This record gives sequence, C-alpha cells and structure tokens, in this order.
Amino acid sequence: MRKTAFLGIFILFFTFSSAKFLFFKNSESKITLRVGVASNSISEIFNFIKNNFKDEEFELEIIEYSDYIQPNIDLLEDVIDVSYCQNKDFLNLYNTENNTNIVSYGDVYFERMGIYSKKYSSIKEFKNIVIAIPNIESDKIRALKLLENTGLIRVNDEYQILENPRNIRLLEISPKYLLRVIDQADAVIVKENKVLKKESDSFETSLYLEEYNEKYINVLAGKYKSKKKKHIKRLYQILKSSEVKHMIEKKYRGIII
Repeated sequence: MRKTAFLGIFILFFTFSSAKFLFFKNSESKITLRVGVASNSISEIFNFIKNNFKDEEFELEIIEYSDYIQPNIDLLEDVIDVSYCQNKDFLNLYNTENNTNIVSYGDVYFERMGIYSKKYSSIKEFKNIVIAIPNIESDKIRALKLLENTGLIRVNDEYQILENPRNIRLLEISPKYLLRVIDQADAVIVKENKVLKKESDSFETSLYLEEYNEKYINVLAGKYKSKKKKHIKRLYQILKSSEVKHMIEKKYRGIII
C-alpha cells in the first residue's frame, strides 16, 4: 500500500515537474521584438499579428509614438528593435540630415493622404480658404503634389507655388496636431491613418484621395546590423502574408493598400 502511494506521489511530482519545465522552456525560448509605430491603424495591424501568430519564436511589444522622429532616435539607442513609422522618402531624408544609417528591411504598405473638411463638401467650393498641411518636408511635398493634382495650385520642380488662382493659403502644422485645427482651418491634408483615429462621421470620406505612389510606401526599418536576424525577417514575412493583407483590405477598405 505504501509502495503504491509513494509511486503515485512520484508520478504526480514527475508530471508536474515536466509540465513546469516545458512551460519555462517555452517561455524562455521566445524573444521580445519591440516595434515602434506612429499611428493607431498600424498599431492595430501589429496587434492583429500579436494575437494571431502566437506560435512564432518571438512576441511583440508595441510602442506607440506621436511623431516620426523619436522612433528613429530610439532605434539608434536600442530602445526599440524595429520601427514602422515612415516611408522610404522620409527615411532617406532623415539619414541625410542626421548622418545616420537606418535601413529599410523591406516595403510594406502605402498609407494614402487625403483632403478633409468639416466646412466644405467638395474641393470645387475651395476659394480664399486656409488649408492646414504637414510641416515635415517629405509630407509637405506630398501635400503640395496632392493640391497640384486637384488643379487648385501649380508648383515648380522646387515645389514653390507658381499659380494659385483660388487664393489658397497654406498653414504648416506638425502632423500630430493637424486634425486638432480642423475647426480653425477650412480643410486639412493628412495621412489617412490619422483620420482613422477620429470617430466623427465627418472624417469617413476624403474630398480628394492621393493616388498610389511607390515612393511613399511605408517600410519596416531598423539598424543595418539587425537586417539578417531571423526574427525580423519572419516579422516582415508576416506583414506581407495573405492573412495580414486580408485584414487590411477588410478593415481599411482602400485607405491602406
């Protein structure tokens, strides 16, 4: 009887110990990838990955930013491992101006820029108005190109305004504050990911939407030395997977392509 009881305790202890060992083994085998994102919509994409790709050898820690500069500073200081906060044009400009070597790990998706207004229902009504645009150089150029495509202005190769028949005045604002001035300005030009944060129906549809431009595709970025790390390569593969693509198509309906 004692032998049976002892055997039962031994089996129970062995089973518990094995389970405990496997639990800690699995926990310790995962590494944490710290991802910097600069918009609510991109945070949602990475949370989708976090919740639907749980069998990977890494887990994501998602860190949100309100601007595009700090993520690059944090990348260089190893606060985060990768960022998804910028397009190729902005990354090249940042590296040139700051003598840095942050690299792209690959093109991902294109976030469209649009014209929004609470006061007007069509750009045909625009005359003697103030339009708020981003003050970051790469986004400012995008905004000027967008306005030129509408026919409201004409710019030269240096993006100086040559023709402005409707007397459009431009107000340059930090991207994170653009939607806050919508009541003061007559319209704003902003990336669609900023608009997705708003719950107001006034922002569901843009008056004019930017066409696809490969130059402004967002990239997964980080340090050159980390480019070949298998976990980062795998994260990029997941970002380009059919599951993530389907989620983006279903949720954002052409806003992110």
